[in-house]
Formats: sequence, structure tokens, C-alpha cells
Amino acid sequence: KNGDEIDSDFEIVNGVLVAYHGTKTDIVIPSTVTEIGEGVFVTEEGKEGVEITKVTIPSSVVKIGKDAFNGCELTSVIFEGENLAEIGESAFAYCTKLPEITLPEGLKVIGKAAFQGTSAIKSINIPASVESIGESAFNTCSELTEVNFADDNESQLKTIGKKAFYQCVRLGTLDIPEGVTTIGDQAFRASGGLKRVYLPSTLTEFGSSAP
Repeated sequence: KNGDEIDSDFEIVNGVLVAYHGTKTDIVIPSTVTEIGEGVFVTEEGKEGVEITKVTIPSSVVKIGKDAFNGCELTSVIFEGENLAEIGESAFAYCTKLPEITLPEGLKVIGKAAFQGTSAIKSINIPASVESIGESAFNTCSELTEVNFADDNESQLKTIGKKAFYQCVRLGTLDIPEGVTTIGDQAFRASGGLKRVYLPSTLTEFGSSAP
């Protein structure tokens, strides 16, 4: 299998993807990459750059860096394997055309504003392995109608950051699993459709005006 020949479209330094020079819009990250670097696929206004629409992330990747896909025209994100541990700050923020994303088991950290403004996603499953959901992680995900957490006895989740589900206006219920100890300020603020929030007995810190 000769699929790993050097691909000049991808600039990789010590396992970190630092730039993409290709013209394809449907891309598969090479399996030599362990980390997708900061802002790699952000196309700045007025600059030449390709708008990627589909990305497959191989099991070699353990971290997706800050702003990696911020504002991209993505319609499909596929994770292979279960080695991804961290989705960085604003990594998929404002990917307004992304209708769904399946987060891989093994994921531990959903970073600050990771999916902020990613407004087309309708439902999200939080893998059992996730330990923390960052501040504003799903802020203004205006089409989000359901968030599915893992079962109480399997969930590793401890912390839900402030404004994590802020302005998720279509969210109806939230069953937060046992094991969660901290929910930040305004975590569900102005999620106007919320009819029911189940709070676990393990909660020790509950922010102001969380609902």
C-alpha cells in the first residue's frame, strides 16, 4: 500500500499539519499527521485559498488545534478511529454549513467555542470519554435540538463550561449525566425552548443563571 507517499499539498512539521497548499475541496488528512495545527484551513478575506467542504481525519490525529477549521464551508467531517483526544478552541466554530458531526469515542476535551455558531447541527452525541465541555463550546448552535450524553455509569464528563449551550434556542431537554461536578455561568442561558434540565446529584458548583 503506497498511500503515504509525500504529498506536497500538505505541509507537515514533526507530525503537525501546518499548512494546506492543495486545490481539492474534499480532502483526506495524511496518516502521518498527529496534530492539525492552528488555523490551517482558515481562509482569510481577500486571500487566495481553497474552501474545503469535506474532510476525513485519520486515527493518527490526537489533537485538532485552535481555529483549525474556523469558518470553513464544511458539509462533512469524518473521524476515523478513537485516538482523537482534544478538539481545540474554536476548531469548528462558524462552520455554518455543517449539518452533523459524529464525535469519536476516546475524545476527552471539547475546547472553548469549539462549535460556537456552527448553526446547522441539529443533534450532537457527547462520547462517554469526554471529560470537559469548554466555555461557549456550542454557543449559538441555533438549530441544535438534542444533546445526547452517555449513560450515567459510563460518562466521564466532569465539567460543562460557562455559556456552553448559550443561545441554543431550540434545545428542549438536557439530561446531564451523573459525575458532572461543575456547570459554569449561563451554561444554558436563553435556551428558550428548554423544558427540562436534569441535574446530577454529583453537582458541586452551579453557575449563576445557568438556565
